[in-house]
Amino acid sequence: MGCFPFSLSVRILLLFSLVYAVSGLGVNWGTQAFHPLPPETIVRLLRENGLSRVKLFDADYGTRTQIEVMVGIPNDMISTMASSVKAAEKWVSKNVSQHITSNNVNIRYVAVGNEPFLVKYNGSFLKTTFPALQNVQSALIKAGLVNLRQWSSVYCQVSTYANFQVEYAFFDGNSSPVDDGRTSYYNMFDANHDTLVHALQKNGFGNLPIIVGEIGWPTDRDQNARRFNQGFVSHISGGIGTPMRPGPIETYFFSLIDEGVLIRGILNGTGGFSPLMVKQNTGSILAPQIQGPWFQLGM
Repeated sequence: MGCFPFSLSVRILLLFSLVYAVSGLGVNWGTQAFHPLPPETIVRLLRENGLSRVKLFDADYGTRTQIEVMVGIPNDMISTMASSVKAAEKWVSKNVSQHITSNNVNIRYVAVGNEPFLVKYNGSFLKTTFPALQNVQSALIKAGLVNLRQWSSVYCQVSTYANFQVEYAFFDGNSSPVDDGRTSYYNMFDANHDTLVHALQKNGFGNLPIIVGEIGWPTDRDQNARRFNQGFVSHISGGIGTPMRPGPIETYFFSLIDEGVLIRGILNGTGGFSPLMVKQNTGSILAPQIQGPWFQLGM
């Protein structure tokens, strides 16, 4: 048995509202970047490549678009949202209502926190995340935005040292299946997804919708990136789903831009497009050029 020579991360978003997720493929995009791109460029990239959804890590954006948007409340604001309904109402007014009414932005979800239950936070958000969700929900209802949904996320990661054949990460059927006694699983994604489905069922939340909030293979560090990313797109595009959750799966690739540099100690090397900074004769930066993508829709 071989080991995965990578760290395949999957962030699962649990919608704290009993509404079934709609199918579709989106990407993650954050404004904290070494080579920042204007929102207009991001919208163009999404449209030209058939991507209809984007998940933002914050609410710092400013362009009009009918692309479906998830806006995020960062972890450092969770305690404020949990302790004050007024603070939640103020945030919703500024970062949701204003964008919808003034800029015609198609906001679909509000994210409360970004993986707040990771071990590295030492339980800092265990007691505040749910109250924050409640207050933000109340603020959305008060603002008349009853159709918007909110979520928080849990983190599932396939360990770099997991004892699985590397072929099990892919979707072309070259690996031996894993049998759980009732169902044979032919790839890691389906097995990982249904592990969560089973856990939710056992705890009385079998109908809780699931969105795959982040998934991807580092594009600049491994030759298998295109194989995985394209394979995953093809795998979910038919809307078949997984053995325990048949039907379309709403998914967001991590991430849109692959810069290949460290940002706050994290390698941003999992994106679909690479900005190449072009210099003028004076040596100043002219504009980013875009390379990519690492997958194609409809294949």
